[in-house]
Amino acid sequence: MKKQFKSICLLIFFVFISVTPGLAQMVENKIDFNALNMDVINGQDGWTSVNNINADGNTSCVDINIGYGSLTPPDLSMCAYYSCGGPNVGRTASRVSAPSFPFDFANASIMEIQVDITAAWWGTFFGFGYDANSNGYVVPGIEQTAAYESNEGGIGFYLTKRPQSAALNCFMKPDGTKITFTYDSLYAGWNTYKMIIDFDANGGAGSLSLYGKSPGGAFDAISQIQNINLGLTPGTNTKTDPATWTKLFIQSTGSYAAFDNIIIRQPDVPPGMQYQYITFPSIGDHLTTDAPFQLLAYTNKGLPVTYSILSGPATVAGDMLSLTGTAGAVTVIASQAGDTVVMAAANDTVSFNVIDPLGVFPELSVKCPIAADTVIAPDLGKVLMFATATIDHSDILSIENVELIVDGGTVITANATENDYYFAYFDPLSQGTHSIQVIANSTGGTSTDTTFSFYVSQAAAPTRSEFIIDHLYMATQPNDGVVSSLDTTISMPVFSGTYSKIIAYLSYECPSEGCEEWDRVAKINTRGANGELIELVRYITPYGVACYDSLDITDLASQLQGKIELIANFPPKSVLTIEIKYFEGTPAHKYSWVTPLWHNDYPFGKYVAIGVAEQPAEVRDLNLSETYGIAVESAFIRIVSSGHGWGSNNSENAAEFRESTHHIKINGTNAFDQHLWRTCNPSPTSCQPQNGTWYYDRSGWCPGTIPQLWRFDLTANIGQIVNAAYIFDTTYVDYCSSFNPACNSSTCANCLETYNPYIIVAGDLITYYDDAPFFVAELQDPFGLTIFPNPSTGILTLASAAGSNDDAMVQIFSITGKLIMEFKWNGTAVPVDLSSVGKGVYFLKASSSKGIEYKQIVIQ
Repeated sequence: MKKQFKSICLLIFFVFISVTPGLAQMVENKIDFNALNMDVINGQDGWTSVNNINADGNTSCVDINIGYGSLTPPDLSMCAYYSCGGPNVGRTASRVSAPSFPFDFANASIMEIQVDITAAWWGTFFGFGYDANSNGYVVPGIEQTAAYESNEGGIGFYLTKRPQSAALNCFMKPDGTKITFTYDSLYAGWNTYKMIIDFDANGGAGSLSLYGKSPGGAFDAISQIQNINLGLTPGTNTKTDPATWTKLFIQSTGSYAAFDNIIIRQPDVPPGMQYQYITFPSIGDHLTTDAPFQLLAYTNKGLPVTYSILSGPATVAGDMLSLTGTAGAVTVIASQAGDTVVMAAANDTVSFNVIDPLGVFPELSVKCPIAADTVIAPDLGKVLMFATATIDHSDILSIENVELIVDGGTVITANATENDYYFAYFDPLSQGTHSIQVIANSTGGTSTDTTFSFYVSQAAAPTRSEFIIDHLYMATQPNDGVVSSLDTTISMPVFSGTYSKIIAYLSYECPSEGCEEWDRVAKINTRGANGELIELVRYITPYGVACYDSLDITDLASQLQGKIELIANFPPKSVLTIEIKYFEGTPAHKYSWVTPLWHNDYPFGKYVAIGVAEQPAEVRDLNLSETYGIAVESAFIRIVSSGHGWGSNNSENAAEFRESTHHIKINGTNAFDQHLWRTCNPSPTSCQPQNGTWYYDRSGWCPGTIPQLWRFDLTANIGQIVNAAYIFDTTYVDYCSSFNPACNSSTCANCLETYNPYIIVAGDLITYYDDAPFFVAELQDPFGLTIFPNPSTGILTLASAAGSNDDAMVQIFSITGKLIMEFKWNGTAVPVDLSSVGKGVYFLKASSSKGIEYKQIVIQ
């Protein structure tokens, strides 16, 4: 095959970078793949490759290739890429040190290793190590199941784009210890990663730090992998002896991964001198009003760092930086001059922006009510308002609150929910035209507002229908060949205490080329006042025919008003209609709310031990007592579950064809049973005959149906705060799996299988009220609570303007009702530490004989 060249590129670069006198020269070696043939990597320029799941190296899938791939690197050059999809596949390519690309860990003091990677869905691995028997297997990856020598290992980092496997992203130490880390940019595409190794640190045990950056960006420290002790044992001729790390390896498991621009840099240090370098942590953007702050650069030799301002509105004295009060970009230089035995460090610079808070305004979008629309409120019940409010520079600025004023009356402060959503309820007082002003205030002192009119009608509300999707040919929407996606905003009726029942009717029709041939999982999700995506309808497509089904969605009424986001994922060969029908009548309770509990694809039967499977569904706290002081009158767990996955390697054909009973435990005691099994012949929706195996009974669903809806009544627990656990059938364990170390290859088709059967779950807590679940702070103010700063990073002060003669009970809850903290309080100013609870919205409740008061807390 003809070689492909870039005129300015060579396979290997030897670069001597001149620096300031007294600084070490850096020797750089580089592999960029541009001088290789556009062919498999095996056999080119010293590279060899082996299959990840067969110790003999036989190829069961395409090799790592050289070329441009489907995701061309940022420098538009060739790379090494692997494009085979699915789990349990993959290749490892490796090469030894050679004159064309030399590396020697035996006598290194400082080494910088850099590589461009786009990570695979199932896993990507890069590093250096000891291949004791020279068979091409160096360091065992996470998804990799080929046999390794016990003495083999080295250093490397593992990346996976699969969200469910985020906990597998890790750095692997020479002894095999894995240190997990997070780096959000890895999901976006190409990134550059850099490891800095100091072999002299920790008394010769060495240290390593890992950094990452997106194209065009600056390196950010990956916080979990900073100055970690490598545990090196030089001279032992083991995997913890860096002298044995004679192989560079790149590895990919299923789906697309690529590598480019592998660079090693080492200083050329004169005899008798020691090399040092500066680590200068990035500085986040600041406000012009911020107080002076400390600079935190340091060197690997522990010598003091000096600072100077290269440019921008700031001054520095010692290690304290002060802003001048003007907006602009600041660049700070960190320096270390060295001494008689330590060489001068290369200067390091960090830049950040200084923002004028009075020049940044909130973005506000009111979703409900809708301007110039009619609100249906026969008895003038409270009406829902919700909006989104965001602001640029959200790392240093935030939305302080969202307020609304109806007809020029009292200011009402909205409650924050999730994903920048805010909601409130207000009294319309009379039929007719009303005006509403909604204001978003920032912590920087700016505001954005909007005012519009709407009409309130007390007329009786007859049964009505809304077609939220009307004969939509899904192939007209963006698709990946399997699923088409519609992401849009729809307008729904706004009402209060109006309809007794709401039903969703789904019509699935065939386009001219025919319907989808297979039983695909399709979904419609919506996002309303609570700010969370909730599942409106899940549908399993029939085998090649048109069908119809319906689902009671009355429980979701609070999230189906005003302008809501709708996301539909259906096969391209679908013509979809969704009709929402509102039935005339008075509901049992005027107000409701939806709190998501379990929304995920959970593995079923994942092996933990003999007779024991993982229980992956999270334990949730349910506040069935009150919401913002409004008593919960009725509550249900609303859940839709469907089991998927089957085959000879899943014992009992789980989960799709296994009859199972799952359980919901309340406070550790079994409260509800879910017999997840559905008779498919005859079809529950009369969707027959079909092609394929439609007539087999299945785990909670049939082809051409919406899976069964379950509602578990929590009346027995009203007035309590309880925890709920969703427990999958404990009688099933998938023994034919790589998770089972005793997997029997004589009875299992593939003991290397990492795939598990799974259960798709959409579970929500539905709470009903006789008054709107919302507090108006100025009407419930017995203590005059003050919380500052708010928002905060979690360290705040609680104080009272009114004082207190008796102890109050203070409780802090998460937005889902989980009790986070509880303590007695006498009204004096006290510190409260919520720094460990995570970012989000929380609610503080103070109660005593004086009354009850609530405050919202925002942790950033």
